Amino acid sequence: MQQEPSPDGSRVDSYAKVLRIAVAIAISYFGVLQGGFAHSTATAVVAAVAIAATLTWGVLAWFGPNRWISVVMAVMMAAGASLTIQTSVIGWILFAIGTIGILGVQRVDLRLAVVITALTAIPIVIGSFNQPPVAESVALNTLAVLGIGVMGYSRRLSRIRREQERELAARTRELEQRNRELIEQTERARTETARAAALEERNRIARDLHDVLAHSLGGLVVQLDAADAVLTTGGDRDQAARRVRTSRQLAVDGLKEARAAVRELRTGEIGDPSESVDLAAAVETIVRGPVGLQLGIEFDLVGEHRPVPAPAAQAFVAVAREAVTNINKHSGINKHSGINNHGPDTDGGGGRAVATLIFEPKLIRLELINSLPTHHDQLVPELAGTGGGFGVAGMRQRFAEIGGTLTAGRQGSRWVVSADWPVPTETIARDKDGTVVDERG
Repeated sequence: MQQEPSPDGSRVDSYAKVLRIAVAIAISYFGVLQGGFAHSTATAVVAAVAIAATLTWGVLAWFGPNRWISVVMAVMMAAGASLTIQTSVIGWILFAIGTIGILGVQRVDLRLAVVITALTAIPIVIGSFNQPPVAESVALNTLAVLGIGVMGYSRRLSRIRREQERELAARTRELEQRNRELIEQTERARTETARAAALEERNRIARDLHDVLAHSLGGLVVQLDAADAVLTTGGDRDQAARRVRTSRQLAVDGLKEARAAVRELRTGEIGDPSESVDLAAAVETIVRGPVGLQLGIEFDLVGEHRPVPAPAAQAFVAVAREAVTNINKHSGINKHSGINNHGPDTDGGGGRAVATLIFEPKLIRLELINSLPTHHDQLVPELAGTGGGFGVAGMRQRFAEIGGTLTAGRQGSRWVVSADWPVPTETIARDKDGTVVDERG
């Protein structure tokens, strides 16, 4: 990521370019004053080359970094080193500018810059032998060359460090931008996840409402039809009163469960999934409830029953409720003949329904079996056409959510609903450690 130059930075850069040209002109003028052209022809030629290189060095500053500036600085170094013999000050200035520049430029390989510096410094060292005392001159000039070289190398390191700092700052800004984008994406994903979870929970509650209302209202229709049949035929008024009381209880229970579902939808309060529930009691409450008793559904318990996690219990209860509702709608059990709490009457062509809850060590199964009607007129038209098949689909979806399977379909003259839930390993381990509810069968 490249950062746009600031107005202040551009202004400083312009000042530096103007200063560089001014320095180049000043050095050239000083070289003339120092007598660069007052010596031999060779010295005059070297001075001319040095002045031309210096002015070129100043002008090239306006064109930005380029490869020619390194060549110009090498020429300045060589010319300056040669001029140190005749015009010491101007020669050293040119050599220093060229050396610091070429060693400080990252575009020039460091080894090449060192070689150029060493080669151009040869005239300075040779010239030292003509300046008594010789040993002192050689030592001082050598130290001066080394010092200038160190200054150039320090400039290179400084530029490298600034470049690294700029890259690090740019990388930091890029990472911060990506971090902000990731945070925004995470927030959007979290929002979408929460929204999906809320929709899924609403769908679950809608399924519960469907089950509760279909179960309760279906039972109400049966009870009220039976009461109407008793009163129309002049039958036992006490039996009709029992039907009405049963209807009222169905309405109260259905209203209570519907209110609980709506309250859960409004408040978002969901039961603890780790809570254990007495599955046998929960299923028996549905099967032997008012609708189940009216239909004469038998309930069998097989195996050593035990508590199960709340989500599994809710799924089994939903299957039991939907299955009882479907039996009420579609079975051939006589709904108008005075069924008692021990089973269906035999008059009027009834049928039979059985619910079996089976506990195995690694599997829990709920089966609900009912006989199918032999004559269409045994159905209750108001109930048989309701539901649209969403109840069975809801049962399958509910059991899939807890890792179970559900099948529902005709087997001969019977309709069979079978729900299987493989008991998780951790649940089996808890059952071995502890508590199983009271034995019953």
